[in-house]
This record gives sequence, C-alpha cells and structure tokens, in this order.
Amino acid sequence: METVFDHNLTPDEIDELGFLASFSLSLRHGLEFPDPLTAQGYQATISAEGALFDLGLLYDFRGDAAKTEQYWSQVPELAQQYRLGFDYVIEEDAS
Repeated sequence: METVFDHNLTPDEIDELGFLASFSLSLRHGLEFPDPLTAQGYQATISAEGALFDLGLLYDFRGDAAKTEQYWSQVPELAQQYRLGFDYVIEEDAS
C-alpha cells in the first residue's frame, strides 16, 4: 500500500502534519497507533482509506492541488469532512 512515507517526507512535513505523532493520527483516523510511532508502525496500522487521505493532506500542504485531488477523489467523504472541519457531521438523507 502506498503511504506518505513513499513520498520523500521532509522533517518539517512529518512534524507539521503529525505523521509520526500517535495522538494526532489517532484523532484524525480513529485508530490506535503504537507509541512511539515509526514509519513501519504507521504503515502497519493505517487503513487504505486513511493512507489515501494522508497522501492528499501531504500534497495539500505542498501546494499541489492536482495531486491532492488525485488522492482525495478516491476518498471523497474523508476529504469533505476535512474541508468542512472534522467536527462537521454529514447526515444521511432520511427519506
């Protein structure tokens, strides 16, 4: 599975986006990550959808809108939640 660790992360990107911060990732993905977290721990824990979301997040941070859309188009609900704020609840139509 492709993850952010296949994309030449810089130390600043790892720090700013919390890719090795167990707590940040747990909040973002609702998964329990090992602590201390390593690239291998991330790869063993992250879901395929979470990996795609994080790839989009990485390219959003890098300012590459085309790459961001390439990844986020594969996980549109996660991307929408991020764009609206993670506390925004998307309700299903009851009809």
